[in-house]
Amino acid sequence: MNFILGLLNTKIVQRFADMLNPTATLQSGDLARVPVIFLKDKQASVNKIVSHNIAIAKNDWDSFETSWGFTRHPILKFRKAGASTWGDDKQKYSISSAFKAWKLFSEDQFAQLRANEEELNRIFIEIYSDK
Repeated sequence: MNFILGLLNTKIVQRFADMLNPTATLQSGDLARVPVIFLKDKQASVNKIVSHNIAIAKNDWDSFETSWGFTRHPILKFRKAGASTWGDDKQKYSISSAFKAWKLFSEDQFAQLRANEEELNRIFIEIYSDK
């Protein structure tokens, strides 16, 4: 299933979709006509990348209050990154430092998601250009 999910999110499928239905609305029948080239030797790497992308997206979605998986605001998860020790083991937490840590984490996750998508494009372009 992850192999198909990975394929569906590539430039390859976008090209096929544009050729099969050049209008603005894509139908499920159009996607059913996209040829799937399955290579067993690429399955493990595609599955790993797709699973990672799903985890990143789920984590991002669960940071919104409208998600059923929401437990607490993400800034609270990074509050210790905003801590500075004041003698006697007392800590002062800075909201701005926690926000910066959360922002950096979010940017890193977005960059990783983008890199993963680019790698999926590379893998599938290689698969389809060989056929």
